[in-house]
Amino acid sequence: MMRKKSLGLLTLILLVNFSFTERQSVLLISFDGLQSEKFEQFLSLNPNSNFSRIVNNGLKSEYMSPSNPTFTYSNHITLVTGLYPESHGLTNNVVFDPQLNEKVAFSATDDVKQWKIPEPIWYTAKKQGLKTGSSFWIGDYIWPLQPNIFLRYNSRYDVFKRIDLLIDWYKKYNLDFACIYFDEPDATGHIYGPDSNEYMTKINYMDSVFGYLLKELEKKDILKRLNLIVVSDHGMSQLTNSQFIDINKYVNSNLIDFNKSFFHVVSSIYPKSDDKLHELFEHMLNIPNVKVFLKSKIPKELNYKNNDRIGPIVVFSNEGFRLIEQNLSFVDYGGHGYLANLTSMRAIFIAQGPSFKKGKMNSFENVNVYALMCQLLDIICHSNNGTIQIFEPFLN
Repeated sequence: MMRKKSLGLLTLILLVNFSFTERQSVLLISFDGLQSEKFEQFLSLNPNSNFSRIVNNGLKSEYMSPSNPTFTYSNHITLVTGLYPESHGLTNNVVFDPQLNEKVAFSATDDVKQWKIPEPIWYTAKKQGLKTGSSFWIGDYIWPLQPNIFLRYNSRYDVFKRIDLLIDWYKKYNLDFACIYFDEPDATGHIYGPDSNEYMTKINYMDSVFGYLLKELEKKDILKRLNLIVVSDHGMSQLTNSQFIDINKYVNSNLIDFNKSFFHVVSSIYPKSDDKLHELFEHMLNIPNVKVFLKSKIPKELNYKNNDRIGPIVVFSNEGFRLIEQNLSFVDYGGHGYLANLTSMRAIFIAQGPSFKKGKMNSFENVNVYALMCQLLDIICHSNNGTIQIFEPFLN
């Protein structure tokens, strides 16, 4: 009789302990192109917004620095690998891969051999027994590096239905890690520019989308055990209709291998032959509103030269400009890809959850977010360019 009572008490103790050690999940949310300076402006004008709710009750950095180049694909892979683009290989929107001897456009391929990326955190966590999911995140569809469940990007998919689906995943699969990507306010920023009323209106709309997500997480009793991390991949710069620089006006096109070269805010330029490299470089020094480097001379602090997908000549366009190889018929009034140390390129970071203390921290580079998530998930992660130390004073 006494033995049965002891077993019953032991069972009760085990159940109580289990309830107090319920696993905490991580949800990473990205708002593409949400510039830090405009975000601060929004917060000051909307103290009762959904974003303000997280800021007031959680952790916020002064801003978060993106990685060079400040493109969407590059920085979203950085966030989930902790690696600079020179380390993970998405060094531009389009690259020439000398090992494959072909150009690779990442938006147009699912081939893991062309992507060549290391394990994203969702796959590392999945291999260690955790349940992971992704909604619209860059690269979540690349086999075999996929999470347990994912929804590939589709611009026609209703944003609120996506949130409903994410909530359903949490209830059905008890996700340990999930990430969700929103393509605004970036899309609006490109059309109208970050200084426009349309851009600020879109931030306000995305705040309502974020509010719906928070409400549904609370309603389904998920939010209380969730470590919520909200970021953007880069900022946005205001452009004019004189933004384009035609390389043909300044350089003898016969010196350039156009089959390998790629022209954009950051450009990789290849000579027609190796013996023409320095001649081409000297010609390119005449191009206005750009910074031209031989790959070997790119400053170390840019973290943008140690990859064979970066061309022998690299051109960084000055803010507001873009190098082109032929006339373009459209005009963007907002752009990014510019050097990460520019104020306009700064991204955001806010977080809330049982593992976070309330407070404000200094700015930091986005390569550190990966180390933070590894710590929160208590998993063994791969070597990376970040560190957990900057977050330690702000973690419970």
